[in-house]
Amino acid sequence: MTNIRITDFCDKYGYTQAQITYAKKTGMLIPIKRGIIDEELSLQALKNTKPIKAPIELGQDAIISNLQNEIKALKEQLQSTLDLKNHYEAELNKLGIFPAKVAKVPFHPEASMKKLSNHPVMSQEWMKDQMQQIPESERIFKSRKIPIPQEAFTSSLPDKK
Repeated sequence: MTNIRITDFCDKYGYTQAQITYAKKTGMLIPIKRGIIDEELSLQALKNTKPIKAPIELGQDAIISNLQNEIKALKEQLQSTLDLKNHYEAELNKLGIFPAKVAKVPFHPEASMKKLSNHPVMSQEWMKDQMQQIPESERIFKSRKIPIPQEAFTSSLPDKK
């Protein structure tokens, strides 16, 4: 019987704290002390439970090598894409067709504010004109009273007797 901290057990075997907590609540796993469990009994209790995380000690090197292989493959794919792009640009240049260049427009907030203040809709005078009181008869959201015909108040359904 080997006592081990729950966090160390989780790191070593790839289980999560939630899985351990669930096993304790269901009675599959009985902690020795708070935060301490028996390693062998815990493995037996959790044998039907699949670890969610990859164990750090056992699979960390494999994970790192897999990630390095993925990075290498992505770099090769990027390089081939860049080579293809350069090849097509060279062909277009030979034919006299140049790819469209994206113009870089510098952004200056002060200049844009000046342009907006000269704009007829965004100028302060226009805003002041819009904010002035509109006469009652011209209001957009004025409530309108529509007369309801008298026939709407009488029922055409037969009376119940």
